[in-house]
Amino acid sequence: MSELLTAVINAIEDKKAGNVMILDMQSVNPWVDYFVICDAQSLRQIHAIADNAVEKVEEAGFYVDHTEGGEESDWLLIDCGSVVLHVFQTETRAIYQLERLWADRVVR
Repeated sequence: MSELLTAVINAIEDKKAGNVMILDMQSVNPWVDYFVICDAQSLRQIHAIADNAVEKVEEAGFYVDHTEGGEESDWLLIDCGSVVLHVFQTETRAIYQLERLWADRVVR
């Protein structure tokens, strides 16, 4: 695992992210090595997970390119360059099912 991926995983696990999945996107996307997908039970937890990920990634010396989603969003995206984190509210994740779309890419 890369240092950046490790920083993201540790950060989201610190905030008790649920159902963490890592998708290896290296052979299908020239800009992104990994998607990390997780879920949370509430909007508050979604934002706690995302905020902690941004903080820990920057503390580890990496750059967060941008984030997508607002205060009331039930899906936040944090673009860290080679790792993109998707934090869903549990119900929203069940609707979009990104891990099914990329099922052949699941690492963990």
